[in-house]
Amino acid sequence: MMPDRFQGIRLRLFALRFTGLLGLFMSCFAIPVAAQAQTAGQVFERGLDAYDRGDFRNAAVLFEQACNGGIPSSCSNLAVLFMTGEGVPADRSRGIAMFDAACRLGSEEACDNAATARRADAARSARAAPAQGPVVASSIPASIQACNNGSQSDCVRAGRALTLGEGVRADLAAARPILIQACEGGDAQSCSWAGIALERGEGGPVDLVRAGTFYLRACEANLRRTGCAYLGRFYDLAGEIALSEAAYARACDSANLESCQQQAQMLIRMGRELQSLPILDQACAADYPSACALLGWVEYGRENFEAANLAYAKACRLGVECAFASELATALERRQQWFAERANERAELVGLLQAGDISGAIDFAVYDLRSGPLASEVIQLAINNNRIGSINTQTLYVLANWFRDSPIRASVDRELRARGTGLEGTFGTGTNQPGMAEARWRTANGGGNDAYSSYQPSASSAPARPPVLSTADAAAQTRDSYRSAHCQMPGSNSSAAVCN
Repeated sequence: MMPDRFQGIRLRLFALRFTGLLGLFMSCFAIPVAAQAQTAGQVFERGLDAYDRGDFRNAAVLFEQACNGGIPSSCSNLAVLFMTGEGVPADRSRGIAMFDAACRLGSEEACDNAATARRADAARSARAAPAQGPVVASSIPASIQACNNGSQSDCVRAGRALTLGEGVRADLAAARPILIQACEGGDAQSCSWAGIALERGEGGPVDLVRAGTFYLRACEANLRRTGCAYLGRFYDLAGEIALSEAAYARACDSANLESCQQQAQMLIRMGRELQSLPILDQACAADYPSACALLGWVEYGRENFEAANLAYAKACRLGVECAFASELATALERRQQWFAERANERAELVGLLQAGDISGAIDFAVYDLRSGPLASEVIQLAINNNRIGSINTQTLYVLANWFRDSPIRASVDRELRARGTGLEGTFGTGTNQPGMAEARWRTANGGGNDAYSSYQPSASSAPARPPVLSTADAAAQTRDSYRSAHCQMPGSNSSAAVCN
């Protein structure tokens, strides 16, 4: 039976079904040839389906394949199976190693889960130890003392041990002053961890200004995932979107695609959607699901529907936005069908014109297609070739009504006057008897109004684009994600000021 602290982790991971794809995870396990024909996302979906059926052994095999293909959620789910012994022999060390693998692929949740597991192991060891005090490797107190005496290397060593629980019970509050000292001495990773402690209020009051300064130091030292990415998130929470974009730009690379997507998101929030396209293209090409969905969103807004359809289709194959992808694909099929029908209609119209049947062509455009643009083309052709006399009078009434503010109207009026209709340039009056032209129009139009088709696909044929987050909503979502990871997770510091 899985310990309670991992029950919550498992449920959260299975609910996320693609939290992100951050590059290819190099593993010593080979993916079978049959699995290579599918995307890692599809293999992951099969693993989830197997798990839902209770086929844990097959789920473990599929999760391992998808993990090898670079899907962090799959690595995390495999970690849970090793923790619980479902489908594989229970092996906590391998479970933590798989959380570490997901962490390396960019899943911050997995990083926290690995730390949670290590803290749980340390706490378990402490409970089993004699009551003299916490379990601390004999060298750690010496390192702490040496750090206090000015040894930079010992500050780095002790800070890391207290942060990650390596040989000592994990205690970020105790690590805070040591990490700050190590950061001041130039260790970039210590700067990042010190920033977390200061931002959370671990071991002292919340100090956001100093936390931001330490994240900036880590980023400037080219610590991308835990430096620049954390700095980008920090600026986002502060509402500094331009600074957040710049930080995420430094964090963005093939091993940290989540930051690439975040950079694109910041650009979109600043109204610079076109600049986000190459970033999203690269992240989507590397199979990062939510980047594909965001790429589709941008292309849809540009009315580049085919590109949007391709991006959303790939996002769906990778496990996200399937409902909208299906809706958009159906709408585009209808749109293509509409254009095919119009092409057939135009072909029939061209056939009539090639046969010299101007009257038949204009009647087809007016009465069968009710197309103003096609009727305009044909009547203009008739006028230019002195063939307007071949068009029947009733159709001329309709054309006069359709093109009231067009030069076509003047040509039609001249032809009607020549036929003795008495229009005298005013449709609907003086036509043999007052109102006869209007009555003839209503007869020709089946009693309806005088509108004609614009000969354009209906705007309602395309689904509404999903809404983009406002700056305030995006910031709130970022805060909620941060609280979930650092305040609600088992083993997190729920008393920190940021959690209140």
